[in-house]
Amino acid sequence: MDVAVREVRRQRGRPVGDPEEFTTQGDAESWLGEYWRDLLDGGADQATLAEDGTTVYGPMPLNAEG
Repeated sequence: MDVAVREVRRQRGRPVGDPEEFTTQGDAESWLGEYWRDLLDGGADQATLAEDGTTVYGPMPLNAEG
């Protein structure tokens, strides 16, 4: 199993940075929970979680306005 925060995107849909990869979905979710503010401050506004190339959920907003 390969779990990744597949895409972190800016408002206009352009990818920001490279995907982060994790061994479990829980690790990926924990990482997002810890770093979402940094991602938002870096210009990202949404993220997508994928497992083995298939979207688990997302894109999900990183800001309160969604």
